[in-house]
Amino acid sequence: MTPLIVQLQQDLRAAGTPAGQASARRFFKEDIKTHGVKSGNVKALAKPFLKALMQEPKADAFAVCEELWQSGYLEETIISCDLSYSRRKEFVPADFKLFEKWLHTYVTNWAACDTFCNHTVGEILMRFPDKLPVLEKWAASKNRWVRRAAAVSLIVPARKGLWLEESFVLPRYCCTTKTIWSGKVTDGY
Repeated sequence: MTPLIVQLQQDLRAAGTPAGQASARRFFKEDIKTHGVKSGNVKALAKPFLKALMQEPKADAFAVCEELWQSGYLEETIISCDLSYSRRKEFVPADFKLFEKWLHTYVTNWAACDTFCNHTVGEILMRFPDKLPVLEKWAASKNRWVRRAAAVSLIVPARKGLWLEESFVLPRYCCTTKTIWSGKVTDGY
């Protein structure tokens, strides 16, 4: 574990409160791990962390993302999403496989799904539209977060006028299973 991650985790633990943990848990039907830090404070704590990692090679930044995902803490997964998105100008087609691995392995709630897929996955799809057909496979997945990802990955591109037909068809396809909507996809959009 890098010293940066250790410091970030210490800062998150210090900023978290039991009341913050209870408040965060009210938003989820599934169990979550949380430090209990309000989202605005997470962004403030993450800012110097993200800035420092912009000086590192993308591969190193993505290795840090992986460590943050592995922690399972809500705040750390959100920072991982922000970090991966911050490297969007450097995305290459091979990064899609890594992002798909993270989706299948680590995404376990709507907040992680929406933050990661709206921004990081949506961005890589816009840069490499040949990856778009994988969303149909995701929509048929047994994993509800992968199904949800098929729909929410198109929100930002659709707001830019891209793939409007797919943006309406995929959510209907995903909705053949009720569990995809255990958290509102439309919140905040």
